[in-house]
Amino acid sequence: QQQQLQAALENALDVNCDECDNDRFVPVFVVKKISALVSPSGQEVIVPIQALKCDSCNHINEVFLKPQTP
Repeated sequence: QQQQLQAALENALDVNCDECDNDRFVPVFVVKKISALVSPSGQEVIVPIQALKCDSCNHINEVFLKPQTP
């Protein structure tokens, strides 16, 4: 299975910053607030979402803010 992953990574494309074309990113958290009106619990909820920001210009690509489906 590790060989399959290695083969897949060899064919994978690099992701670059949409703003400066840098290829290095660091993890950050974006914090979302869900209103009590739309929250399933009926109470305001604060949700941290992990994202990646560019190590050079601090931009967060839109793709890093969208939920990923497996």
